[in-house]
Amino acid sequence: MAFEFKFPDVAEGLVEGKLVSWKVKEGDKVKADDTICEMETDKSVLDIPIPQAGTVTTLHHKAGDTVKVGDVLITLDGDGAGKKEEPAKPVEKAEVKQEVPPTQQVQQEIPPTQPPPPPAQPAQAPKGEIKILPKEKKLAKEMGVDYSHIAGTGPQGRITSDDIKAAAGKAPAPARQTPTQIPAPQKEIKEGFHPHIDQEHPCHASPAMRKHAREQGIPVEQLTASAAPSHPSASPQTVPPPPPPAVHKEAISIKDREGDSRVKIEGIRQAIYRKMSTSWQHIPHSSIMIEVPIDKLVEERNKVKEEMKQKGIKLTYLAYIAKVTAVALEKFPKVNSTIDESTNEQVLRSQINVGIAVDTENGLIVPNIKETNRKSITDIAQEIQELADKARARKLSPKEITGGTFTITNLGSFNALTGLTLINHPEVAILGVGRMFSKVELQDGKPVEKKILPLTITIDHRILDGADSGRFLKYLADHLSNPSLMILDVI
Repeated sequence: MAFEFKFPDVAEGLVEGKLVSWKVKEGDKVKADDTICEMETDKSVLDIPIPQAGTVTTLHHKAGDTVKVGDVLITLDGDGAGKKEEPAKPVEKAEVKQEVPPTQQVQQEIPPTQPPPPPAQPAQAPKGEIKILPKEKKLAKEMGVDYSHIAGTGPQGRITSDDIKAAAGKAPAPARQTPTQIPAPQKEIKEGFHPHIDQEHPCHASPAMRKHAREQGIPVEQLTASAAPSHPSASPQTVPPPPPPAVHKEAISIKDREGDSRVKIEGIRQAIYRKMSTSWQHIPHSSIMIEVPIDKLVEERNKVKEEMKQKGIKLTYLAYIAKVTAVALEKFPKVNSTIDESTNEQVLRSQINVGIAVDTENGLIVPNIKETNRKSITDIAQEIQELADKARARKLSPKEITGGTFTITNLGSFNALTGLTLINHPEVAILGVGRMFSKVELQDGKPVEKKILPLTITIDHRILDGADSGRFLKYLADHLSNPSLMILDVI
């Protein structure tokens, strides 16, 4: 039987995706769980598997199309599907009744004062099943073309948009558009008429045509009539054709003259656009920064850094910070929460999944480490490295980019000490890690150089207060500045 596979909801909050490429073509046989296409979502590029075996009959979209969750991606013929369609072929009349061609639908809506177009000739219709996609059906209806008479030039005889346009060029011009049913005549648009007509000028002349009429000293109605072949007073010999309409000149954008360019906001950038807009518009941000002396942590890391490197693990300070943060979230559960805007509730999360913001060429992606508090520092370091590599290659799975409860962003990678970081909505806090620097302080009356790590926490002030963020930062500072505490509590 025919099986329509729809674009599934593969990630939390996903509403659409961009089709990157097909891995199959019409006529291919596929097995269950075979990858049929690559889909770019606002988080990553995902391989989409097919849950059922069969033969590909229709690819409903092309590369570059935006596909909504729930839209049909592909149609398969499974076992026996072709046999079911064959007996239906002799019952041609029943099939025609079930799906009336668009041109016939338009004919039924034409007022009875107009002579009906000649009836369709079934003998001219291509033999067998008419292969046409929904979007081509829609185009045929808009252009007033009976696609049942078109021999398709697409794969396996499928009717394409070019076939419909070619058929429309041979057909007589459609009747003038009614308010609700018949499409607007294409000829008027080609001849220079504006779709946004000034109601004070029933002749429907563009500004350029009116200017030309004034220069020639002739009524604008006469000039308009010359553009319409059906008008009885048209006289191409005496009235020169109007110049190109102003709308075409305006279509040349400012970028052609001044070098500007436009980039469509889509994919990951569109997700960032929406999320950051929501974060800034709805969340009252409040930030506190603290300087943490980490000389002892630097010594502790240097002891095991080379050993970890030989094992293929890049042991960064971020791994230590992520672990201490996860333990702090256990002790301050209000910080490990999210907001459910639909119910106006704060949700205290049972899991602690620390997200690590990763800068990629496509934008900022935040994969998260599941149950960070239950993992060792070396495990966290290895997972940070793996997630960052996958994020830059756009190969993160839906599970790795959903379910985060708290986010850490590394401001120091851009040589910044601190900054106002926007909360990753619907979370209620974010930790910014600044660049480590040296600072000279007096200790027992003597100048001492210390390594300082600046930390900045930004909170949702609707949920958390300054005291909450202060206690949370103090816990982080105490453990990062004293590795003995961190080893007892963390590893």
